[in-house]
Amino acid sequence: MAKQVTVYSKYECGICENVKRWLKWANVPYTEINVEDNAEALNYVKENLGYQAMPVIEVADTDGIKYDFQGFNSEELAKLKL
Repeated sequence: MAKQVTVYSKYECGICENVKRWLKWANVPYTEINVEDNAEALNYVKENLGYQAMPVIEVADTDGIKYDFQGFNSEELAKLKL
């Protein structure tokens, strides 16, 4: 089952870089959206998802099920590799 992974990040964010590095290592394709360049994305992360800090990882599968998590959460990241 294919998953669509979006990483909301910002500049000079070490945890953001670690998440992206892990995803590349695990061969998990993802789309990055830098919230410092995209005010609409920042508003979405804050207002719709309820997060104040980056990175935020949003995952959608082909069945339309969507979930999200924040930071370098090794348990959640491991689920993306399956």
